[in-house]
Amino acid sequence: MADFNKSQGTWGRDANVSGACKAWINFNGTGTIAINDSYNVSTIADEGTGDYTVNFATDMANDDYASAGMCNTYGYSPKVLERERAVGSIRVMVGPYSGSFIDATSIGVIVMGELSS
Repeated sequence: MADFNKSQGTWGRDANVSGACKAWINFNGTGTIAINDSYNVSTIADEGTGDYTVNFATDMANDDYASAGMCNTYGYSPKVLERERAVGSIRVMVGPYSGSFIDATSIGVIVMGELSS
């Protein structure tokens, strides 16, 4: 369990705490993509319509980590799909339940697992 930092009044970001989120991002996937906020993410890449690669600042220990994604888009029922994963990145795609992949104004991805040492 993470230690509470009494001097700062906040929980520390201990990367070695089991069960803690090791990487997360919220980004704008339309136009010129941009990171709104993140933790342990160095960059993102636009691979095409609704197709993005999230690069980690610190690699994961292996590619067996768990991930989840969410997005908002009006007029669709979008989903975030994991296209491929590696220790240093995860590639995701956004699309409706039927039809083509789409860009979304807000995309979130979280990663749970162990970081490389």
